[in-house]
Amino acid sequence: MSAAARARVSAATRALGLALWLLAVAAHGEEPSCAECRYVDRLEALMVEPRALGPGWETLAEAPTDPQRDPELRDAGVRAVYALHYTRERPGGSEVCSVEIWGFASPAQARGARAGMSRDLWRLDVRGNLLVMLRGVALQRGQQLRPGMLPACHRLADLTLERAEATLQGTATPR
Repeated sequence: MSAAARARVSAATRALGLALWLLAVAAHGEEPSCAECRYVDRLEALMVEPRALGPGWETLAEAPTDPQRDPELRDAGVRAVYALHYTRERPGGSEVCSVEIWGFASPAQARGARAGMSRDLWRLDVRGNLLVMLRGVALQRGQQLRPGMLPACHRLADLTLERAEATLQGTATPR
């Protein structure tokens, strides 16, 4: 084989290797890296500090639910539930982003629960054995409630999922 042919083969091999590497990186970015991890600590620790959303955000905790007292949740493998409402005042009203995290006995149970849930007006994501659910609503005096994913709620969902992923991988900083 001539030197020119070897150079073309070498360049083609490098290009193919680079393309395969880029595909692998892109595919990895779409999949949680800890799909089979299990979180067994307090779900409250996964919540994002309100200041991460910007000035004026506060939180209101919901009374904790004990899934062991609900046969349907218990049978579905739910081991813990925690909900927190992030609120901020706006001229003439307010915005609310509500986060619920359900901890399941297994990642398969969390994925199964997500597949069976309605997705209207909620963002639903699974990380390991955690189902993270988020919704938003804008309240304006004299108007109807406007449910939906507000920009701040999308940011909160992203931050909560990053925290859950880091915690599952053991890289999160304590809250």
